[in-house]
Amino acid sequence: MINVIYSNVSQHFFIKDFKKINIKSCTYFINYLLKINLISLKTYTKYIKENTELKYNLPIYLNKSLLLFECKTSNLDEKIYLNFFSIIGISEKDNKTQVVFNNGDYFFIDISLDKVKKQMSKCNKIIEYLNMVEKTY
Repeated sequence: MINVIYSNVSQHFFIKDFKKINIKSCTYFINYLLKINLISLKTYTKYIKENTELKYNLPIYLNKSLLLFECKTSNLDEKIYLNFFSIIGISEKDNKTQVVFNNGDYFFIDISLDKVKKQMSKCNKIIEYLNMVEKTY
């Protein structure tokens, strides 16, 4: 299971099962994941905006084990996406947020705990919406 997708000026990778795997870029990799799930980012974004109150910085639902949300740091060259489904805990240490994953791995990000909680609440709203759609059809 993918836990983190990370990108900055010099390196791009994702972490799966304690292994660091290099990629071309975050955007390239996320578009690839969307394509294999038969949807484009533009279509997904439009659909979520039309059907929920969420309007910006949307989490990306790919399947029942992968829901990515972006954590924007103060470093504009850095992109970090976390998998909501693999997170078992978050806490704040030294003005950084520690994210603990279900495989025992952890990751520190240079943003406030409140920002991470806000993104996680967006994930919950998307899950609620998708569950409602699933029950309707």
